[in-house]
Amino acid sequence: MRFERIVYGYHARGRMKRRCISHAEAKRILNAPDITHPGNKPDRVVARGRLDDGREGGVVYTEEHDFDADVFVVTVLDFEAD
Repeated sequence: MRFERIVYGYHARGRMKRRCISHAEAKRILNAPDITHPGNKPDRVVARGRLDDGREGGVVYTEEHDFDADVFVVTVLDFEAD
């Protein structure tokens, strides 16, 4: 599936700013992850991939939400810093 309409939650936006992860990087990982695996809740998925600077990053998302969007981003991860 290709995610075009993406909603970022408050927590995700804060983590993106803190971890210097752009919307373009998050979108690229969502649409072409190196690997995906289940998240810590049944409706969540973790997509993993490389950020522009080579760090391993991830996007936790769900397709079960009440927004007019393809996907809701719960948070973003920097596996090297977390």
